[in-house]
Amino acid sequence: MDSSSPIALAIQNRQIGGVVRFDYDFKKKSYQRNIKNPIQLER
Repeated sequence: MDSSSPIALAIQNRQIGGVVRFDYDFKKKSYQRNIKNPIQLER
């Protein structure tokens, strides 16, 4: 997710309070898009 994604923009504009992140991509049936380290969560 980058700063221009719809979720990031909604958080920045205080339209939502948070996001639940999952460790498994049900659509792709894999862990490939999983968060790998804390740096990915920094703003």
